[in-house]
Parts: sequence; structure tokens; C-alpha cells
Amino acid sequence: MKFAFFRRFFKNNDAVFEQIIRKHAQLLAEAAKRLDELFGNLPQRDGNLDRIISLEKEADRLVKDVFFLLDQTFIVSRMEKTDIEKFISTLDDTIDLIKKVARLARIKDSLVPRKEANEICHIIVEMTGMLNEAINAFYEGQLTRIKDYTDRIKKLEEQADSLTIEANQQLFKENPEVNLMLLWRDLLKSLEKTTDTCEDVMDIISSVARREL
Repeated sequence: MKFAFFRRFFKNNDAVFEQIIRKHAQLLAEAAKRLDELFGNLPQRDGNLDRIISLEKEADRLVKDVFFLLDQTFIVSRMEKTDIEKFISTLDDTIDLIKKVARLARIKDSLVPRKEANEICHIIVEMTGMLNEAINAFYEGQLTRIKDYTDRIKKLEEQADSLTIEANQQLFKENPEVNLMLLWRDLLKSLEKTTDTCEDVMDIISSVARREL
């Protein structure tokens, strides 16, 4: 019994962490696509919202699995335990934000789409797809490709910042009713924050990859 405990405690779980992180990133990418579809067809938003909530719950279970496994693991050879904690937590923050945006979009039945919000949703789809490619490149040892993904995601995040400013300027000019103004400001802020956390995930990958080069 005692030796079984030590075998479990000193077992290398890198492959399990890799599997969970890849899976979480895939859930994030699907949630981003669902959000994009939701904003592309706001009157029929409920189906996509329900799916996003389901994806977020599945992602939460993966986070719990990671932290449980970290508590049972003494040695992590590929990534430090703090890296894994930060990695999975930031991925999870991103899918949480997507759920928040989807729920906000449900508040007002007659919500009219905005071009800038739709464009930011397209950017989030592109960023989460790129994160999956970067994660695959990292685990497959293609570390020289990581800088390219980092640069591309940074440019996308800057595009999202510009679109957020543009949308807020346009809202000010339109001067809609107060409740609608506040709703759109919350939506735009959360969308922009989602692109920030995508960049944060990429920065974590880049930081770990640089140590291995």
C-alpha cells in the first residue's frame, strides 16, 4: 500500500496533462465558433447559448481534473506545476468570458447586431484556432513556430482593441437609450477581454517554449 502511494506520487503525468490541455483548447475553440454563430443570428441565439454553457461546464470538469492531478503529482518534467496551473486557468478564464458574453446577449430580445461585435467574434474564432495550432506545435516539439503564432495573435488582439474603440465611439454618436448603451458597453468590454486572455494563453505557451529552445 505504501509503495503504491509513492509510485502514484512520483509518476510522470505529462501525457495526461497534455491530453487535458489539448481537450480544453478544443472546447474553447468550439465555444468561440458558437459565439460567432450566436452574434451572426441573434434572434436564434438560445441554441448556441445552451451549447456554450455545456462546453463551459465540460471545461470546468477538466480544470478540476488538472488540479486534482497536480495535488497527486510530485514531478512534472515538461512544464512546471505553476505553468500548468496558469495555463489551464487562463484557458478557463477565456471560455468563462465567452459564456458571459453569450448570456449578456440574451438579456435584450430585440438586440440588433453590431458590425464591430461580429468582427471581434470572428477574431476570437481565429485566435482560439491559432491557440490550438500553437499548443499542438508546442507538444510536437515545433518550438520555432511559436514566435510566429505569438506575433499573429498579438496583431489580432490589437485589431480587437481598435474595433472596441470604434464601436464605443459609434455608440456615443448614436446616443441610444441608457440600458442599451450599458449593455453594449458590457458586451464590447467582455469581448475585448476575451481577446486579451487569448493573448495571455499564447504568452504562457511562448514563455515555456523559450525555456526549451
